[in-house]
Amino acid sequence: DKSNNVAKVAFMITSNQRHRLSTELGYDSNDIRSFKPLEALLLLEHGVKKSGNFRVELKGFMEENDRLMNNQQQSQSQTQVPVEDIDGGSSALPNRDESSEDGLKK
Repeated sequence: DKSNNVAKVAFMITSNQRHRLSTELGYDSNDIRSFKPLEALLLLEHGVKKSGNFRVELKGFMEENDRLMNNQQQSQSQTQVPVEDIDGGSSALPNRDESSEDGLKK
């Protein structure tokens, strides 16, 4: 499953996620309030039910997500693709002509 090889990002815990954390996984409102959005997402994705050691499991998932994030950032910085405009030029900027008033080629 390719989705397991992609780092996750979450900005908020939705009401649906809160409901699922409570009803499906057994977390109470204090637990849920203590979770960062990414923690809630990872708990749900991995189906981690509340137990005495769920935080240990969660820590492992967070570390794996950090590793994936670092790998993705490294591969993105190594792969720089030139941007081409519609007519096939190598830049989206208009051609410049120093002799014209507005600096654009006429």
